[in-house]
Amino acid sequence: MYRVKIKKDAQKVLDKLPPKVQRNIRDKINELANDPRKLSGVEKMGGFDSRYRFPAGSFRVIFEIEDDELIVTVVKIGPRGDVYKAGGG
Repeated sequence: MYRVKIKKDAQKVLDKLPPKVQRNIRDKINELANDPRKLSGVEKMGGFDSRYRFPAGSFRVIFEIEDDELIVTVVKIGPRGDVYKAGGG
């Protein structure tokens, strides 16, 4: 089982979302603890060794996996069009 952490900037974005959207994203983030690569919609991001993403409605969650430490770190949460822009992770 992996330990899931959320970076401060990602947590700030999550806290500002409507409650229903927050719940949807939190539920999916919690599922990462079981097997982060098996979550529905997870895709490896090109150009990164250990960075992945998954959709949550119109938002995207970007996370990194540290297999040797069994840690998943959510580095960025944002709208689909904005989340891939430079910065924040």
